Amino acid sequence: MTNNYYALKNKPINTARIISENRINYILGFINGDSKSCNKYACQQDLYVGDIVKLNITKDNKEQLELIERKNVISKASNTTAKNYNFSESDQILATNIDQMFIFLPLDHHFSLSKLERYVLVFSQDSIELTIILSKKDLCPNFEDIIKTITLLYPNVTIQSISIFEEDSIKEFKNRLIPGKIGLFIGSSGAGKSTLINYLQNDITLKTNKIKKDGKGKHTTTSSTIIPCNEINYSIIDTPGFKGIDKHYQIDMEVLFDCIESIGRHCRFSNCKHLTEPKCAVKQAVLDGIIDQKVLDRYHYNVQKLELLTKRRKSWRF
Repeated sequence: MTNNYYALKNKPINTARIISENRINYILGFINGDSKSCNKYACQQDLYVGDIVKLNITKDNKEQLELIERKNVISKASNTTAKNYNFSESDQILATNIDQMFIFLPLDHHFSLSKLERYVLVFSQDSIELTIILSKKDLCPNFEDIIKTITLLYPNVTIQSISIFEEDSIKEFKNRLIPGKIGLFIGSSGAGKSTLINYLQNDITLKTNKIKKDGKGKHTTTSSTIIPCNEINYSIIDTPGFKGIDKHYQIDMEVLFDCIESIGRHCRFSNCKHLTEPKCAVKQAVLDGIIDQKVLDRYHYNVQKLELLTKRRKSWRF
């Protein structure tokens, strides 16, 4: 199989992808597998992991990076501490130019439906294939019941449960990876992202940590990094775990609740909240069996949380 390092097939030899960064340098990865550091001052704008650039040499032998237009950007609102009541207007760019996104949620006692909903609402984009990976299924005897609940509520959300101790689930996951493409792994610390990556490639071994006594994960990955998995001709962006899940622009509820948003257009009032308003098409749809009451309950739950977020204007923390 021909290696497609850093998903740069058919690109000129002076084209590279930002595969990592530190305080001073961007780390560039080229199609032949080579990498080099380039001072951040060589570019007139901020760059992020996943960006594709042209490395040019000026007449006075200085390096310059020319950004190639991004096809997408994955971001969230920067985290704020629990004691900080000042809303942060800054964004945290996780990655750019990705093809697939995998959100890892461990099936331990910290799993919650609201966490899954929050991830999907914040990170879904039309141009990106999104899959929820329910990791550590071996720790959850009733994982099948959880999958049934998610499928009932959100039939359009793609999910898969995995365990590193179950070879078939790892094979199923590998079959989801599109050769020649680049995927983004996100999720809370301790969700098993780095462990899975170690199973997918042999050139680099990522550091993994044991779960703390309170069940919370330790932050192993400290910054976004692209990892080429040459045997399967795929590139992965591994990201640090995080808790704050928010974004500055409007969240589209239709991502999860398209049936409610669609039927709601027929309500008597254009601003109907589907609670006590007369001639509510959504409530009638529940009575008619078109919408499950559990779906409407989850809709109201998320609307209330978003309203609270709007008032307090600080990052949501699970």
